[in-house]
Amino acid sequence: MVSAQVFDKGHLLGSELAEQVKDINFQALFFIYSIVPETSSGVDGFIKKNEPVLKTGKYILLTAILTSKLDGITPESLKEAFPTIELTPGMD
Repeated sequence: MVSAQVFDKGHLLGSELAEQVKDINFQALFFIYSIVPETSSGVDGFIKKNEPVLKTGKYILLTAILTSKLDGITPESLKEAFPTIELTPGMD
């Protein structure tokens, strides 16, 4: 899972990093956490930052996802557990 805040503007996009990760490990899951996420064949889905997060700085959903049991998780089971996750078209 990658947040757009970790990237320096004008350099690597999250979708580009996703492609590089998938080149190394095609089984790795790659989700982007952003207000306006970009997609590519390397991105399994995204978690939208919503307005309350921007106002409060409290990352409740992201914290819940990252502290959940992720062993053996699939994009579909992650979406089932956290319905606000949006899968890349063709994934759901």
